[in-house]
Amino acid sequence: MDKKEQALKELVLDSIPQNLRSTLTRITLRQNEDKQICIIAFGSSLALKEWKQAESTILEDMRNLYKQRGLKNLLVFHQVIAEVFIPKIDLEKPTIIPRYKERSSGAFEINCQDEELKKRFDSIQAIIKENINKSQQGV
Repeated sequence: MDKKEQALKELVLDSIPQNLRSTLTRITLRQNEDKQICIIAFGSSLALKEWKQAESTILEDMRNLYKQRGLKNLLVFHQVIAEVFIPKIDLEKPTIIPRYKERSSGAFEINCQDEELKKRFDSIQAIIKENINKSQQGV
């Protein structure tokens, strides 16, 4: 961490109330066209609401500390933006591990007299043969 980042971090941490310090996730400078912007990221939207309620007093404290510490030659930023940090989640499809291996060949005779029951056994037989084909193809 260089002197500029360290000075910014100390300035922000010394300016904000104690209850907001624990919710900070990131303090950075961002270049926007020709101006630097101080970005303060919180871990929750509740902390951001607390920031907004006390924003004017916090910014006033930051200005006073900025002048007291003589940071004009080291650190210059024109705006302070507070936001909620939302980490990017890499959504990757999980690999499906087959848990069941088909043991039946599906080559069984259906000797039912009841047509409804015969249809159910036919569908079971079709499912078994479909599962065998899938496992042979490697799907």
